[in-house]
Amino acid sequence: MIITVCLFFFSVREKALLKKQQVSLKEVRKDTNLRLFADALVELISSAGGIYISLIMLGTFLNIDVPKEIAVWGVSLDPMALVALVAAVVQPIVVKLFVCLKTNKHEGGV
Repeated sequence: MIITVCLFFFSVREKALLKKQQVSLKEVRKDTNLRLFADALVELISSAGGIYISLIMLGTFLNIDVPKEIAVWGVSLDPMALVALVAAVVQPIVVKLFVCLKTNKHEGGV
């Protein structure tokens, strides 16, 4: 459970850092870190929602039988929602790893 919470906050932090890199320096001064964190959290939840809708549509289209709920740490959850949330949380971490690998590859290969 603690690992899940840590991954969730790390994911939101990475989204906030990516957003901070995308905006100009002038805009960053106007925004506080808390606002960047809130925006990243909203983006994470909206991404999970989009993934959830896509999974539901795919499951319906392919006529896949999915259990209505599963128990994780004693909590009943919709399996599609869980997969969507995990995918949304893991995405910024994977992007960070690819950026690090790409940066290291270019530094060593040049």
